[in-house]
Amino acid sequence: MARLKVSYTPWRLRATQEIIYRPSLVVELQTPQMLLRILSIVDSGADYCLFPASVGTFLGLEISKGHLRQFTGVGGIEQPSYFHKVSLSISDGPQFIDSVGFSEGLDSLGCGILGQEGFFDRFEVRFNRKGRFFTLHW
Repeated sequence: MARLKVSYTPWRLRATQEIIYRPSLVVELQTPQMLLRILSIVDSGADYCLFPASVGTFLGLEISKGHLRQFTGVGGIEQPSYFHKVSLSISDGPQFIDSVGFSEGLDSLGCGILGQEGFFDRFEVRFNRKGRFFTLHW
């Protein structure tokens, strides 16, 4: 079984300027037209892998032509996400094709979210919050 150890990434909160550490890593999203690397939060509470709509547009996708799913986040506001098949890979890890969502609601976040379907169903993820790292096994 292969593994990858990844340090948590420091993030500055906009409201307070406080630095927090989040489990995140750079993933590569690829379509026949384009390849893009994007920092993505590893989120065990997310159902799916989601990315900003602007990322999908950059990759050459016609966002609104994807499969529509509505999501409700912490604020309780519904956000439409459009799902498209893309190639997804991580550094020194496997590459696979899966359906991921693109949402304008994530454009202000500026990063992706790696959720249960499409990420946690492919990797065993072990978090070590005290040590500020996580390990992926595949």
